[in-house]
Amino acid sequence: MSQDQTPESTTTDNTLADPKLSISKLINNLTENCSNDEIDNISERIESSPLQNHDQSELLCSLGEVLYLLQRDDEKAMMFIEKSIQKNDQNAKAYFYKGMLAVFIPGREDDDIIALEKAIEIKSDIGFYWFELGRAFIRKKMDEKALECLKKYVELDREDAIKKQVTSTLYNLGMRWFLEKNYEKALESFEIADGLSLDPDLQLKGKIVQTYEKLGKKTERDETIQELYKLYRNKSLENQIRFCRDQFTLDSYENHTNVTVFVYEFFELIGDMALKYLFQVSTEKSILCKISMGSYTFTNQFHMEMNSASQPDERVYHLDGYYPGMHKTFGFYSGTTEKPNITYEELKQKVLDILEGNSTAISSSTTPNQ
Repeated sequence: MSQDQTPESTTTDNTLADPKLSISKLINNLTENCSNDEIDNISERIESSPLQNHDQSELLCSLGEVLYLLQRDDEKAMMFIEKSIQKNDQNAKAYFYKGMLAVFIPGREDDDIIALEKAIEIKSDIGFYWFELGRAFIRKKMDEKALECLKKYVELDREDAIKKQVTSTLYNLGMRWFLEKNYEKALESFEIADGLSLDPDLQLKGKIVQTYEKLGKKTERDETIQELYKLYRNKSLENQIRFCRDQFTLDSYENHTNVTVFVYEFFELIGDMALKYLFQVSTEKSILCKISMGSYTFTNQFHMEMNSASQPDERVYHLDGYYPGMHKTFGFYSGTTEKPNITYEELKQKVLDILEGNSTAISSSTTPNQ
């Protein structure tokens, strides 16, 4: 090195001597405020360079990628990506970005799946390729193919799947199947999502309980509920006091159609008007009534005073209906502080009888709704 040559000038000379390196530097220095002239100049330098086709393909792909990430001109970015493919039709990354860009270009929306599948055909071991193909299938409502892609993504790159919060994608996919009454596929999606959750997700686990209920898998349902109680006792549910354990629909109720009943189970009895179960009867616009299995302080005090043989852990539960301007009581049940002496299946049937008008209240009042 001569005395007047600095390390910086050596780097500059080396960059100029290597057209691929110098063009890469120009591409990487592009900003969101760069001019079209700058972009076109880089493109011309690539295509007029003495570089081999695979190197030109790589640079054109990088140029399209940068424009995509800068959210500049999607059609121009696509032009560079397709030129990249023309130079090297085995450039998996170029096909990937072709799939990503297609979504944003009118008339090209159907190109996304074809391009992403080609990227995976060339290079099948990149997890996020599978993730984006899965999302493309979801957009087209091709849900079973989407789930297979997401499973492959988790298999290839579990850590990245957790970072990208793919649990939300899997949950939404599962919900779509749940609402379509395809409970087996819903359960599969929910369980994969649950396996990726770093922290307990009460909403997700509750949906797993509900899906087991729909499938009639009572053993698995009850095991999951016991898991929730364990998490609650270990203070792992961040002050959550209940979970939605079931939901079902009614063809009609009173003068309403398309009625949904959400069933909440409380982990423990809390307060003077403690509840163990709450059946909330709703339409999309309003709550029509609530039916609860509770154990109120004043009821238990009265029971203790009237029954000297009662045990400290003994509780009296009552089945109540709360309606606009009216309260009805449908029955009393023995139990403990843990739960009433009635199975969930028996309780659900009693609530259905009430809602269908096949059960008579033993008392009622016109006190304000509570």
